[in-house]
Amino acid sequence: MEFNATFIVAFVSFIIFIIIMNYILYKPINEIVEKRKSIIDENYSNAKKNKEKSSAILQDRLDKLQNARSRVKEETTAALDEAKKKRQELEDSAKSEAKLKTQENLNALNHNKQEAIEVLKNDVINLAQIISDKFIDSPDKISDVDNATIQEIMQN
Repeated sequence: MEFNATFIVAFVSFIIFIIIMNYILYKPINEIVEKRKSIIDENYSNAKKNKEKSSAILQDRLDKLQNARSRVKEETTAALDEAKKKRQELEDSAKSEAKLKTQENLNALNHNKQEAIEVLKNDVINLAQIISDKFIDSPDKISDVDNATIQEIMQN
């Protein structure tokens, strides 16, 4: 293999071809690749930031939801306790009122019973007088009425 001027011209033209190709083809392609890489890196960092923000927002909402649930549970429990307390108060009030009315009715019934017994005693004495007048034909009034006997008769 001989080295002559053709070889040097081919070598120099190859170097000039590489330099021209570098300016015409490789540099624009490298710039486009660099721009795409920077865009991809920027999008990746934005996506990472957005993911962190969304995670923070999600955690914040979950915390707020948990707080709301616990607050609702506490309020519900408090409302139930208040309702139970009011129900117990109403029951106690109704029981005491019923007991009072029952006692009043019992007292009224006993009073009516005593009045009825007194009326019946008088009626028994009157009936006894009428019967004795019919059968005995005596103008004397019945006296010395034995209340114990009348009470015993009315009990039976």
